[in-house]
Amino acid sequence: MNHPPDPMIIILIVVNAIIFWFLFSRSWLSLAKLYKTNQPPPHNIRRMRQGYVGWIRYRGALNIGITHEGIYLSIMRPFNIGTPPLLIPWRAIDRIEKVTSFFVQSYRLHLKDNKTTLILNKEDLEGSQLYYRGQGIELL
Repeated sequence: MNHPPDPMIIILIVVNAIIFWFLFSRSWLSLAKLYKTNQPPPHNIRRMRQGYVGWIRYRGALNIGITHEGIYLSIMRPFNIGTPPLLIPWRAIDRIEKVTSFFVQSYRLHLKDNKTTLILNKEDLEGSQLYYRGQGIELL
């Protein structure tokens, strides 16, 4: 005999989903206040990449593009609900640190106007040296 699900379980699932979405998008939304963009993705966009925005790891859901203006970031559909694309200008980056974890080279980008850091794989930042060195960004 099939019984309908308990309404309390449904309420708990919905509340947990809302809390998870809030925590998941918090760092992104703080960056969106400063760096939200309506520009289309650049021609060199790399899709389904991984990286960190704040303490949230985007595994295979991050789109990354390098332009002369800055770093374009977006989240692939359908996970991008409420998270607009970002264009973080080079001038907003204070310093860049090399990070190695499990034989993968990455870079941690510290932003000047926001306490959020980004960690992106080395290959996703290929070609960006021309842009950030011209801005006087320190590479540690």
